[in-house]
Order: sequence, then structure tokens, then C-alpha cells
Amino acid sequence: MHDRLPGRTTLESEGHAAITVTDRPNAYHTWGTKAEELRRTSTAWPLLHEGQHTPPLRDAPLSPLPPQSRQRTVRPLVHLRRRRDVRFCPLGEGVEHAHTEGVTRMSRIPYLTAEELSDEQRCLAEQLAASRGGRLVGPGAFWLRNPALAAQADAWRLLMERRTSLPRRLSELAILVANRHFTASYAWCRHTAAASRAGLDRAVIEALADRQQPTCSDPLEAMVYGVSREFLETTGLSEATYARVLAALGPARLVELVALVGYGCMLSLAVNTFEPDPFPDDRALVSAGPPPTTYARAPGGARLAPQQDAAWSDAQRRLATPLEVGSPGSVKGAYAIWLRTPEIAERALQYEQVLYSNFAVPLPFRELVVLVAARFWTADALWTEHRDWALDAGLRADVIAAIAEHRTPRGASADEALAHAFASALLTQGRVDDDTFALAVARFGYQAVVELVGVAGFYSLVALTCNALAAPPARGAFTTR
Repeated sequence: MHDRLPGRTTLESEGHAAITVTDRPNAYHTWGTKAEELRRTSTAWPLLHEGQHTPPLRDAPLSPLPPQSRQRTVRPLVHLRRRRDVRFCPLGEGVEHAHTEGVTRMSRIPYLTAEELSDEQRCLAEQLAASRGGRLVGPGAFWLRNPALAAQADAWRLLMERRTSLPRRLSELAILVANRHFTASYAWCRHTAAASRAGLDRAVIEALADRQQPTCSDPLEAMVYGVSREFLETTGLSEATYARVLAALGPARLVELVALVGYGCMLSLAVNTFEPDPFPDDRALVSAGPPPTTYARAPGGARLAPQQDAAWSDAQRRLATPLEVGSPGSVKGAYAIWLRTPEIAERALQYEQVLYSNFAVPLPFRELVVLVAARFWTADALWTEHRDWALDAGLRADVIAAIAEHRTPRGASADEALAHAFASALLTQGRVDDDTFALAVARFGYQAVVELVGVAGFYSLVALTCNALAAPPARGAFTTR
């Protein structure tokens, strides 16, 4: 039987599957035999039929999605009106989860208990908690269901939040723009505190929360805000914006800024899906929904040309070998961009290697989620790369064609339809609705759900990197295997 969600009662009767009941509005009440009803009524389970299907056009670029398809409807968030006394729930020896006294636990995914932790998970949990003041909270506690993924996600966190060459207030500003875009309240609460400590004006933060144009005294802050917002709303950068930010920051810092916005997307999608316990104050975002994406980005050629081998540092040369595609010395795709900042390239490579090993999610479903992300962000380079890999992995051509045309694959299997519904909801709405989430957990389990979020988040970062800096399509550039 699956792990029980916190705050819920499981009822069982002889000869019947379990059904979970809760007093939380719109909670995860669909389990066991209830799932069969959702199969027939939910948009997550489209009617399947047999018939002729049109294969995808291998060389046709993706057309932009209509603006109305990106409108999101966001469930209201709980606003906590006063600070409560904090108590601590033990996770394992030396590790604690922080919860709030008097506040109903709302995490969608149960925290692992000390008895449920494997030796590998326990050791990693202690390491993660040590970097968080002795408490393991937020998405890190849920990534722990796949220890390798948890380790890489935390490494990304440390790199993006503490080790970029941009001033901390600018990196936090870029992350906050993404948090606000997806109305990711948990991430917003944590990063507003970090931004304030780093020196970002409180008036700027309040303007972001209200979706107003902030008045920035620092021209660099105004530029980072404008670039980050344009990036998310158009899925790329105009030629004028690109030229301006390149002149101001230089190639390496520009790559870092794009990665920071992508990291903000990864974090926002994760917390909106996992729904960690709310912060014990009233800083939660008002659920107005992010602005629609216009897809106004004009196509263009490569902007940041790959560096010549002779100009590589020792760190770049060391990374180039596992990233070579085709002829020796040929590094293409997103990694050709990331190689300008070797630490990002190395971290991305290690993260992606985890995505293709030790995963509960089968390879065809992983490639399906990658294609959904490429389609959502209109990322031609990413689509070109993984379309053929998806076919090689066993994904049907008519399913791929449906994703390219932004429609529900009607010839997909039930599992493929569910994976598609999960990824589509995550990206188009910024969160997964309760019915689809419950179905995914019931069918795939908690670990696979966590992994699906990891795939969607990472390849959103890849898509945005290619879109902003116009990496040309290159077969094999995104994954070494």
C-alpha cells in the first residue's frame, strides 16, 4: 500500500481497495477504486482510440503556442496571519524537520521517517541538514526519495545561491522574478529573506510581489529584473536586450544570469508540486497567477559562439572530453554555452547523468516529459535533440506529433497519458492539480513523481539556456550515454 498522506484517514473494507478521506478542501481524495472514476472523467485520462496517426515532421521548427494556452489558474494559497511556536519533528539521528505548531501539515509528499531511511538516505540527510542549520526542510526533504537526485539538486542550490560571480542581491533578484512568475510561495518566502540580507531594497521586493515595475536605484538591478522578466514572458531575449546585457555583464555572467532564472524555474516547479509546509508568517504570495507568455522571441542564429580549444582553461579542457559530440573537440548545444562557466557545465553534466540512471521512471516517460518541456518553451534545439531519442526509446510517433501540435495524445497508453497530463499541468499551470497528482502517486509512486518533477525542471533550464543564447540544434549534445 502507498505511503499515507499526512492528515488523512485511510478507510478499508473487505474486498474493496482503500479510499483516502480528508477534511482539506480539494485534497488528494482519489485513491483505490476512486481512481477508476477519474480514469473516465478526468482530463488526465483522455479517451484512447485506434486509428491513423500522422508522424511528426522531423525538420519542421516548433511554432509558438497561442498566448491563451499559457494562462494559468492557480489555487488560492493559505495565508498564515500570525507567527506560531515552532516545534521539531525528528527525521533521523542528528536530523530534524521543522514544522509549525497549530498549522495543518499540507505537504503533498510525506516526509520520510527515521525507520524508512536507507543508510544512503540517512547519510545524505545528515549532510543536507548540516548545510541548513541542522534542519532538513523544503524540497530537499522530498528529493531525498532519490538520493542521487537529492545530492545533485542540493549541489545546484549551493552553486546558484552562493557561488556565482554576480552579487548575491542580483542572483536573488533573478530567482525571485521566477518565483513570482510561477507564484511559488514557499520559495518566495525563503528567497525574500535571503535577498533582504543581501541588500535588495524591500521596496523592490514588495513591487515584485504586487507585480509592479520596481523602482531600482541600481541600474544593474533594473537590468536583471527586466532581463529575467522578458526571459520568462517571451521564453528568450530580443536582440536589443541580448546586446545590452552582454555589454554590461560579459559572456560568463550572462550565462550565470540565464542559469539563475532557470534555477528559479526548477525550484518553483518543485515547491509548487511538493507543497512543503507553509512558512509561519503572512508573507505568502497572493494567488493572482503569472502573466501570460507571449512567445515574442524572434528566431536567430547562435549568439555566444563556442570558444576555441586554444582559449580553454584546464577546467574547460577536462570537461570537454565527456561532452564531445561528433568530431573530437566538438562541444555543442547547451553545454557549449555552459562551458564558459565550467562549474555550471560540470554540475549540469552530473545532474543529467543522474536523470539517466537509477530512476524509477522508465526512459520513454522521461523522454516524453523532456518533449513536453521543449514544446512548452518552444525550444527547437531541445526538441530536435530529444525527438529522435524518444522514438528510439519506444515512444510512438503519433504521441510525439500530438505534443508538437500541443494537443493531448489520443493514441497514448494510459501511463503515457498520465505522464503527459502531469508534465503539461506542471508547466502550463505552474503546479499539478490534485486529481492528476493523486493518480500519478497511485500509479507511479512518490519516488517517480519526484523524479518527473526533476526532469521537467532541469530541461526547462536547458530550454531557456538554448532559447536565450541561441544554441544551434546538435544531436547528442544534451546527454552523454
